[in-house]
Formats: sequence, C-alpha cells, structure tokens
Amino acid sequence: MAQTLAGIQLEAITKGPLLGRLFPDITNECVVLIAKNWMALTGPTTEKKWAKKYIQDKVATAFPVVYAWLIKFLVVLLIKWFAIKNRRNSKFNDEMKTIQSYL
Repeated sequence: MAQTLAGIQLEAITKGPLLGRLFPDITNECVVLIAKNWMALTGPTTEKKWAKKYIQDKVATAFPVVYAWLIKFLVVLLIKWFAIKNRRNSKFNDEMKTIQSYL
C-alpha cells in the first residue's frame, strides 16, 4: 500500500473496484474522505454508519445530482475494498494516521 494520499488514490483507480476505475474523479474524492474518516470506519458500528453516510453526502454534494445513486454505491464499494484489503493490518492503520496528520 502506498504511503501517501496520491499513492492510495492511484491504487484505488488502478486496482480498486471497476466502478471506481470508470469514475476517477469521484474515486479520488472518496479516497480523501475515507482517509480522513478511517478511524470512524474501523470503529464501532454506529461510527461506521455515521462515517459512511457522511462520506456519501459529502461526495454527492460535490458532483452532479445525476450521479447521486452511483456515488452512494461507489462509496460502499470503496469502503469494502479498503476494509477487505487492509483488515487487521496495523501497518496500514499507521500509514493512515500519518496521512491524516497531513490532511
């Protein structure tokens, strides 16, 4: 996994879900918000729900209304992709903390 936000964005666009590869701008925005809210996404269930809803709403307002359903689906796919790829990986969690300190 890359140690910078740009590296994580590049990996999400090249190796992430197919829908993320088709819409790189939306994917980049999602990755930034996922990085900012990583601790909430790996926390208790109520925090996960809040973070997922927050990211979906934030990204949906940044892009046209036509993409609203697509954005919500893409956010869920990217969160699952990050979670599956980095489950119980303390090195990745440390990298995310470092990235969060720069955001």
